[in-house]
Amino acid sequence: AIKPGEDDDDEEEENKNKKQSYESIFDNAGMNTNKKEIVYLLEPSSGTNPSSIIFFLGGAILGQFPHIAYSSFLTRLSAKTNAAIIAIPYEILNLDHFDIAKRAVKKMKRALIQCEDSRGYAGNIRKYAIGHSLGGKLHSVGIAATGMGDELEGIGLVSFNNFGFGETVRLGREFAKELNVDSSGGAAGFGGGPMPFDAFIDLAEMAVSAVGLEFTPSPLDTDRIIKAKFDEKVLKKIRLFVFDDDNLDSSERFSACFVGNDAEALPTVSYLPGSHLTPVYLRLGVDDLPNEAKDIASQVSGGFQNASFGNEEELNSLVEEVVGWMMGKGPSRTRSGRGSKKVAGLIDAEIVD
Repeated sequence: AIKPGEDDDDEEEENKNKKQSYESIFDNAGMNTNKKEIVYLLEPSSGTNPSSIIFFLGGAILGQFPHIAYSSFLTRLSAKTNAAIIAIPYEILNLDHFDIAKRAVKKMKRALIQCEDSRGYAGNIRKYAIGHSLGGKLHSVGIAATGMGDELEGIGLVSFNNFGFGETVRLGREFAKELNVDSSGGAAGFGGGPMPFDAFIDLAEMAVSAVGLEFTPSPLDTDRIIKAKFDEKVLKKIRLFVFDDDNLDSSERFSACFVGNDAEALPTVSYLPGSHLTPVYLRLGVDDLPNEAKDIASQVSGGFQNASFGNEEELNSLVEEVVGWMMGKGPSRTRSGRGSKKVAGLIDAEIVD
């Protein structure tokens, strides 16, 4: 398992952790399938039992590889809270979000039992659920369907997303903007394809709408489920994390389900700089390559040392806000800064002479 160090220097800590890897927990108990169910475990480095457990679900596509896409976020969160992370991957080729959510809850519970039996985790350890984008919806549906909320200390919904199937096509457009793909159809600087990218997305949206496919539960049904199943006790455990430049966030819709509730019975909201992909920060450098390949790669790349996707400063702000929430602190900012300069999603490269 990854064992993050206790040094507060994020970059030094992450470089140390790159030599380690997540541990995969394989458990098919109670599953009518020959396919192995995988859960990724990230443990603190102290060698002692963790002080808490975080059940993590990532967003669409990225949620299938949480140990890669969210490694920087989860590693830093674990280091600062002495928490064990149980990251549950899921496949997105299933429109039944009920099914995905219930399977995820089963994986969480089996992983927890395994950690208690084989690793000595305390039975009364504090538990948190954190989800990004679609992962937030899946956590919400799973909690509503199973009553798991009573067992959780807190529920963190980062960039909560409750789009319909047709709207999810917009995810492609927004992700392309984050990745600096231009409207001509190709990556900026690489020339365009035969059809402008925006036109292709518009055509895809019309095609999906015509077919009439929809997730289960639909966005409206999800609203109804959340409103019916989330009582005051659960709502007090919820923190919504909203980024200033996120066009894919459904947090306002989530909060609207409880209009009329007393202020103390509403989920709290933290507003942060960043965009929908702020929790995703990837860094790859020559040091990550085998020794025999480092010199060759450096020569071929003309002095390339490392490249990164995302905004590390905004990621760190998110980590600090989540840590504060877990420690019982209120939001550091309770008003949106929407319209601020958008810098997340930028791809940087470091060149040395």
